[in-house]
Amino acid sequence: MIALPKYFQQIASPPAGDIGLIDDFDDATAWKTYASGSSGDHQHELNTTQFKTGNGAIRFYQNTAGTIRRYLYNADGWDFSSADIFTMLLYCHEGADEDSITMFLGTGAEGTLSNYFSISLGATAAGNGRRGWTMWSFRRDQFSVGGGSPDWADINNIVLSINSLDADEAITVDALWFGHRSRSKILITFDDGHETQNAAAVEANSHGIPLALFPIESLIDGVNYLTTAQLETLVAAGNEVHGHASSNFYTQSDHGYADMVAAKRYSENFGRNCGQIISYPGGSFNPSVQEAARRAGYRAGRSIVGLSYIEGPPERYESLGNFIYEATAQGFADPFAIVAQNLNDGKSLNGAKGNIDTAIERGLSLLFYGHKIDAVASSDTWTVSDFAALCEYIEDQRNLGLCDTPGFTEFITGMGL
Repeated sequence: MIALPKYFQQIASPPAGDIGLIDDFDDATAWKTYASGSSGDHQHELNTTQFKTGNGAIRFYQNTAGTIRRYLYNADGWDFSSADIFTMLLYCHEGADEDSITMFLGTGAEGTLSNYFSISLGATAAGNGRRGWTMWSFRRDQFSVGGGSPDWADINNIVLSINSLDADEAITVDALWFGHRSRSKILITFDDGHETQNAAAVEANSHGIPLALFPIESLIDGVNYLTTAQLETLVAAGNEVHGHASSNFYTQSDHGYADMVAAKRYSENFGRNCGQIISYPGGSFNPSVQEAARRAGYRAGRSIVGLSYIEGPPERYESLGNFIYEATAQGFADPFAIVAQNLNDGKSLNGAKGNIDTAIERGLSLLFYGHKIDAVASSDTWTVSDFAALCEYIEDQRNLGLCDTPGFTEFITGMGL
């Protein structure tokens, strides 16, 4: 059994309701064939080698191309009337990343869908091209009524339809819950090492929020930039220093490897929890850059669209931050989703607070990134007053038990990276 990362273990109770296990997917006999709509040589079996909860998971696979439909029946029924959020833990095997899963929640006789709700959960909606372990969250209001007059308080059939699997493709499902599996995480980072980041760190730290700083070594100790002594003091106060550079990696013949090695050596010197993450200059990267970052020893990369994972294979992720919290997308549930928002003159204080509210509602994590704080906002600057108010708002949400504010290294460690 693979050890469950910290943030999978953390059970929280956001406004959407308490966490509750619907099925642990460790009994393959409980899931029965739903004949209507199934096609091809469809099979399912207990998977005791790839699972994170309970005693196993269920692997759904095809020997010939087709659709797999299986149902779980509860004669006593489930009451989902207060379950605003559902969360599913699954593993997409190689080749199965383009396929979609439809879930039906129905009321009626065993194995029937005369009255039901339905939702499409596929990779096309929640992360095209993702493989490995994934957590999906989806809201009750995203289901549609598929037939009759279903009642959320009286559901006794759950049908999973794994659509259009090719031969030898498979998806393993490990657990289904209602509620969030972990609280949203709110992170704040700053790039380049501008002098005003010292004041930003002092403000954030006063609200119990550590900053992740990505300075460029050649700029430190220069005019209008942080000094080495300031960085050392900030790290001693609980902030982190990680790797960054001035030139885009993807345009370099070595994909930025030499620059990343130098940035890692520089940032690691500031102490524990430093030098673990690389900030891609301009937010730009590709698989070759990610591979260079992995070889340089980084555990994760920060982009302007979110967080990219450079661990692999087989559990390799590209940029998960592309899947933002739009009403039309299910997105990845925390802890695997992180969305980046820029702190500059294009972001109002109310807009930033709204980002936090939405992340908490959807079970996502959120990363704010910036460069400077000053009296007046600009394309690379946010105001001192707005930054202070944002930190206070984050602290208020954390005190209500709605989010956490870990250090960046703690965040990636909590996800098992």
